[in-house]
This record gives sequence, C-alpha cells and structure tokens, in this order.
Amino acid sequence: MWWNPTRLDFEAAQHHRPNGGIGFLPHHELQLMGQFCERLNERADNYRASVDNNIHHPIIKSLSVNLRRTLSRLRAVAMTHREVLFECRQVQRLWMELWALMDYIEIHEPRMEGRAPPAKEMAKVIGCFVHEADIAEKLFAAGIPYWLIRPISTFQKEIILSITTIVQPQQVLELDDYIYPFPRIYVGDSNSNRFRAIFDHGLKSLRYTDLFSDGNPRGIKPHEFEQAGPSRNTRDSRARHQPCKLLCSANYTRSYVCKDRQRSGQSGQATSTSRDKFEPIDSPYMPPALQSWQTALGAVNCNPKELFSSTKLAENDGKYVFPEPGLFCSGDNDRRRNRFLTIWSIIRDICIYRLASNASRVQLLSNQDWRTLLNGCAPNQQTMAGASRQFLTTLLSPEATAQGVDISHLHEVADREFTVRETQEHMWGISELSFRFELFMLDRRALDRRLFEGRHRDLDSLVREELILRCFYFRPDQPRHLASVSVQNAHQGLASPNVRDRLPYLDALRAVMFEWESYHRHHVAQLKTPTAETREDDLLHYEYALARFYTQTYFRYFARAAIIPKTLLDA
Repeated sequence: MWWNPTRLDFEAAQHHRPNGGIGFLPHHELQLMGQFCERLNERADNYRASVDNNIHHPIIKSLSVNLRRTLSRLRAVAMTHREVLFECRQVQRLWMELWALMDYIEIHEPRMEGRAPPAKEMAKVIGCFVHEADIAEKLFAAGIPYWLIRPISTFQKEIILSITTIVQPQQVLELDDYIYPFPRIYVGDSNSNRFRAIFDHGLKSLRYTDLFSDGNPRGIKPHEFEQAGPSRNTRDSRARHQPCKLLCSANYTRSYVCKDRQRSGQSGQATSTSRDKFEPIDSPYMPPALQSWQTALGAVNCNPKELFSSTKLAENDGKYVFPEPGLFCSGDNDRRRNRFLTIWSIIRDICIYRLASNASRVQLLSNQDWRTLLNGCAPNQQTMAGASRQFLTTLLSPEATAQGVDISHLHEVADREFTVRETQEHMWGISELSFRFELFMLDRRALDRRLFEGRHRDLDSLVREELILRCFYFRPDQPRHLASVSVQNAHQGLASPNVRDRLPYLDALRAVMFEWESYHRHHVAQLKTPTAETREDDLLHYEYALARFYTQTYFRYFARAAIIPKTLLDA
C-alpha cells in the first residue's frame, strides 16, 4: 500500500504508443491497493452496521465512499502520468485517514474514556501537541505519544532530568519537490482548514466537467434559464436568436423537421433520405435494443413545441459525447466501417479521459466532426477538411495536449478488419458508454432544483452519480464507474433478457428521474412500484413508461434522439 510512486509506475493504455500520453497504474500495484482498500472498507461497513446511525462518526461513510470512488477511477480511466500519480496518492491518503479514524474509534477512544484497559505499549502513530494535562492523561491511557506544551512561567520547582535534541525536518521528512508541479491549494495556519482544503481539492478529480456550462462554473440548469436568454414562451417572435442546430440549420431542416411534422401528426413530406435516428438501424453489425426502449424512442413527439427552449442554451447542445453508433453501421461500406473502428479502438480511452479529467471545458463533437476524426487522415492546413482534422487533434483533449496526450499519428495507423461479432461488441460498448453519459448529462440539465430546498448537498454531482451508478450492473471485480463498460455485462442490468432481472435497475432509473423537472406532471409518476408478484405484461408496460419518459425528456432538453441501451445476441 505504501510506496513513493515514480515515473516508472505507469503503463500506457492499450493501443497507445508508450508516449501516447495516457495509461494506468501497473496492474500489480492496482491489485494490491484494491485488496488493502477492500479489507478496510469491510471493516468500516461492519462497524457502521453494528452501531446506531446516530452514534457512528459521520466522516466514516464519506471517507469510505470516496476511497472506493478514487480507486474505481484509478482502475477505470486511462489518465496522464501526472494524474495517475496524483490519484495513487489520493488513494493512499484516503486509506490512511479512514484507517486512522477506525483505529481511533475502535481502539484508542475506548481506552481514553476508560471503557477498555490502558494500552501496554506505545501506538505507532505520529502523536500530538496538547495544552491540557487531563487530555495528556487520556492520551497516555491510549498509548498515543504526546507533547504537553506549557508556558515557562508554570515551571517553578520541577526537576528537569534532561533536555532533548530537536529533530531537524530534513532528517525524517521528504522535502524535495515532487516530479510534477502542482498548484498551491492552501495558505494559512496548520489547522483543520488545511485538511479541509486537501479533502476538497481531492474531490475535484472525481467530478465531471459540466458539459453545458460554457465556462460558467455554476452551469445552466432549469429555473435559471433567464440567465441564458428569454425562454420560448416569453421571447419576442420578431427577434432572431441563435437557432438550435438540430432544428434550424441548413443541414438538418429538411431531413429532421419534416420528419418531425409527420411524427407530430402534421402534414409535410421529407425531401431528404437522411437516416431517421429515432428508428432502429437495419444492419447485422448493430446489436438490437430492447423492444420497450426502441418503441419508446420511435414514439417521441418531435414537435418543436415540446422543446424546453428553441434556442441553444450551450455550445454543446445537440452534439455527441461519443460517436453516434449509426456512423459505423449505416450503409454497406466495409472499408469505412473498418477504418472508423480502427481509429475508435485507438481513441476510445482518450475520449473517456477528456470527460473524466475535470477539465475547465470540454467541447462535444457533431456527427460531422466525428466522421472527420474517425477518418484519421493526415492533417493538412491547405484544405478545409485537413484544417478541421488538425483542429480536432487539439479539440479532443484541449488541456491534455500540454501533458503529452497525442493523437497526431492517427493517419499512420493501418486499417484492420473486424468480424461481425467484433463490430457488434464495439457498437454495444459505444451505445452503453453513450447512454450512461447522456443519462448523467440529462440529469444535470433536468433536475428540478426547487425540490432540493434545505438539502442542497443532494444536488452535488457526486451524490447524483451514486444514484446513476445503481442503474447499471457491475461485477464484484469491476470498478463502479461510468466509464467501466465490459462486454461481459451485455446481458445484465437494463440489457438482461428477463424483464424481472431488469426490474431493480428500472427502479433505480426511476429514482433518478423522480427529481426531474417534469416528472411529477407525467403519468409515469402515478405508476405503482412493481413487486415480485407483478405480471410480466405489467412489468413490460412499466419499462415502456419509464423509457417513454426518458426518451421524450431527452428530446425536450437536447433536441435530438437519445442513445438507448442495447443488448447482444448470443454468438
């Protein structure tokens, strides 16, 4: 558990060059850290289960949860060398704090209060400085070393047996600069404020960048939209506002809005053969969606009046976190599909990293941007497409470029051929990643903040992420992280072939949507929670109702079709 991470404690991510910029802590170190952390978390869980909730120390749960979160991120997300070492130190610090707290509660505190016999030997801890003699006596009973500080005026007839020699810090402490510079996070006295600053700074790496804040750290959330401009209902119809790209741009008007008119019962004839993203992709390479979800997506009312706002509220609106699966499988072009999959297998970890890196800003990509990137051609400033490719190499990881993240070599990568099964597995993985992060983004956008009066901590993104993680299945040996997507789970959770097995995850999804802005006005709020005795037809109706509310709400806020969960057929 304890060692000083060095430059050698780093393994490049799969498909990446040694200098590609991102990677993981070596597997052996990760495995050992995981074992130590699991034993300590079990100890904390057992203690919390054995005492009343009003008795146990409230910090125990916080430290335990954050220890699991940090270790999961270290295992699931390929990061830059600097961040890998930082997260490794974070795990070590959280483990030490939780271990020390559990020792204090279970061993030292009972001795200090006389509920257990005094210690027979000195505890292996740093100790502390005290000013009160009664506190010194309690520490003595616990075997904790202490230094009783008294003013010189209190010494009168005491006999001083010897004068100790002061230990110089450089003799016992690591005072050299760290191999990477880090920002100063606290200036002040060495008190509890210093530890709070360390704790808060450590949590920053666990939070995702608000993809829709456009540089505003508070983000743009429901009931605060007046800051972003007039809403649809109060806007002067004579004024021209920036249009929502998916509704009013030249590329989408004919193929999107005309089809929307047909969906909403209005007349109109589509003049484009562009693929309808609300309908399933007819391709042997695309894994199927569950019927309830696909039917719900096809039933979305695309009338522009259903939108929360007819103007773009943020630059990322209407764009994609990951490439839309249809880019790979629509049409019958083997060369293009293999090229896109080859490039995707290389940039997948970087695409995940940029979302989980807590950068100041992350710019999502349009479908055309993803096509440009997945083509992986050599940058060429002399052409518009070439300049776009060169721009995307920095756009994909704006702050990571300075730390060595490099995708400029994509044009040198030779294509490989993917079998039907391999393609299906990649498509399932992209769909699963997209669904998870779109759910996370929609939750931040759709939350009804008025429901959180008096409990603002529940709005924290880490608290909401814990709720969202319950919507997905994770194996016991798998890190609980949004980016931890394994094809071994393609028949688990929301993708299980048995609707009764899907029920716990549907209930978890409903718990997430419970606090969305329009939930309590929707008929889904009136549905009874199914039980083990509920008929299968009623369970399927329950699933359809939840999927229907989710897909319609996604369109309401982002003006495009949601990516829905898929399953894999048996090979």
